[in-house]
Amino acid sequence: MAHAEGHVRRWSLALRHTCGAWAALGGAHPKAVQTLMRHSAITLTMDTYGHLFPGQDAEAVHRLPDTSKRPTDLPPTVRQSESA
Repeated sequence: MAHAEGHVRRWSLALRHTCGAWAALGGAHPKAVQTLMRHSAITLTMDTYGHLFPGQDAEAVHRLPDTSKRPTDLPPTVRQSESA
């Protein structure tokens, strides 16, 4: 009986990991995967599934502001101190 229980346990863990992997590959937010997998810390989720989140690096770079342009919406006092 113990042998059968061990086999079931292994399959349960494999299915659990597959669920987390598919969620990550499907574009779920890392915090959502953390909640789904019931991980106590986001570091565990990212260490396990971080490489599966598609486009995270490209998306992070895309979200950076265009630093080649000078901000024009700063208050005049800030603009004056920058040019000094």
